[in-house]
Formats: sequence, structure tokens, C-alpha cells
Amino acid sequence: MSFHEVQFPTDVSYGSRGGPGFSTSIVMLDSGAEHRASRWESARHQYDVSYGVKSQSQLAAVKTFYMARMGAAHGFRFKDWCDFTTASDGISAHAYDDVEIGTGDGTETEFQLVKKYTSGSTTHTRVLTKPVSGTVKVALDDVEATSGWSVDTTTGFITFTSAPSAAVSITAGCEFDVPVRFTSEADESLAASASFFEGGDIDSIPLVEIIEDAANADIDYAYWYGGSYEACLQASVLLNPLVARVWVFEPSASGYQVKLPQASEYPDGGPMFYIINVDDTYSFNLADYLGNSFFTVLPGEGVVCVISKNDSGAATWYVK
Repeated sequence: MSFHEVQFPTDVSYGSRGGPGFSTSIVMLDSGAEHRASRWESARHQYDVSYGVKSQSQLAAVKTFYMARMGAAHGFRFKDWCDFTTASDGISAHAYDDVEIGTGDGTETEFQLVKKYTSGSTTHTRVLTKPVSGTVKVALDDVEATSGWSVDTTTGFITFTSAPSAAVSITAGCEFDVPVRFTSEADESLAASASFFEGGDIDSIPLVEIIEDAANADIDYAYWYGGSYEACLQASVLLNPLVARVWVFEPSASGYQVKLPQASEYPDGGPMFYIINVDDTYSFNLADYLGNSFFTVLPGEGVVCVISKNDSGAATWYVK
């Protein structure tokens, strides 16, 4: 169904609870070692807004909003009062130099708004698809640009009238909403009660963030079931992602091939496979689905397989 560019009542969202979460597949091997695979590229936020309902009028407003969205059928905007600006703390006033969103090359005119979360040497980038109208600020080489660009508040793309020159740093800041919908539980029933005079409550009103297919690996990874598979390698094999993510082999001789599925049929990113050689003597080769070997897994070695584009733009397996 469609997305409604309307905001959930902010006086109710102010008292809500919730935040980000990830989906990590944790596989424990017989040896006690574990392998962790992040199944989602981006966090998915979830909220329960029932905590914000304090009056009968708020209860009525939530029910009206719910009916207009037809339960979970239509998405909508939600203000997360704990994180709604591009400022590092998520609540302070935003500025035009909060986040670098790109570097000019003299050709590109479109740049996606993002927010970056940095801890130590690690940075997580969050795509912002629902900036709040009238709040976006942009700068070129630390000089605010008050014209020459526009923003699509339904996608978060900044479009320049003329492409920024090569090597020009493009920064931006804004307030933003989270695209959400009512969950399937709320879709089945919005259980409300008039529990006190001129007041009422709802046991739970769960919301979940809507993630675009390209922005989150949850949907793309639907056929990567996780789990592990251990086998004695006595012939060349073709890996099946429906069987396992972690493959533990004990080769009976050197030279066998472990073939990876066709990369172009699967999304970029990973880890897609963890491949481990537990033998002390023999090695085996990783190959593409056609049987072209490209990496040797030595005795006692473990590798991680990911998919990325090569210099020609074709999806290719890489090992690290």
C-alpha cells in the first residue's frame, strides 16, 4: 500500500518508548567458537506509543489516526524525540555542517541525506528518507548554500541546480522523521479502554520502521537462513544458501573445489558465507559457480565471503 506523508500526533509520540535494533545471526560451533553475521545492513526502529496516551482526547486522536491509516496498510511519519536531528546527540539544533553527504565531481547533482553515528574508529551511516520540510540546511566547502538546490522530503534526496565542482565537500543537517507503520499485532486489534473518568488507555500500540529493500539486507537476505553445516569434503561441492551460512569442511585430500553460487543472483554485501577448513593437512579451493578457482583455503584457515561490484560493475565474490 501507499505511504501517507502525515506525522503521528507528536504529543503522544513524546511519551513513547522504543529505539533501534539489529538482527544478528549467532552460530555456535561444537568447538565452542562462535560466528556472528549481521543480517541487516541498517538498524530497524520499533516503538510502543501506548505510553504516550494520557487523556481521552489523545486516545481519540490515536484511534482516528489508526482508522485513517487502515491499520498497517499505510505508512506514516513518526517523530522519535530521542533522535530527530542530525546533531550528534540527536536532539540539539541541527547545522549545515552536521554530516558530509558527498563530494562533488562536476557531474553528480543528487545526494542522499544521512546521519552518521561514530564511536571510536567505527561509523554507522543511517539513510534519512523523511526530512522535515523547512529544516534542511546545506553547505559547500563549509559555506552555507541558501539557494541552488532543492530537497525531496519524501525521499531525502538533495538535488543541485548545477553539479558541485570536483572535490567540493557537501554537508547538510536537518530534522527528520522515521517512516513507520502499525505492526501486524496492532493491525488485528487496537485494544483500548476507558479506564478512568475523561481518560483511557491502550495496552500496546507497536510501530515498526519501514525499510526500503535497497536500504536494508533483511529482505535481500531472506534466503540466507543462517545456521552451520559440517562435512567431510570428498568431492567438489556447490554451496546452497538455503542450507547454512557457516560451512565447516574437513577435506580428505587437497584440490577439491567449494563453489559459490552465482553472485549476480544475490544482493551486494555480506558476510554471505563463513567457510572454515578444520583439517591440519589438506587445503581446498574456492571457485565461482562455473568452477573457476580464485582462492585457496589453507589448513586451519577460516574465511568470510562477501559480494561486491568489480571494476566492470559486475557482482563478484570477494574473500577476506
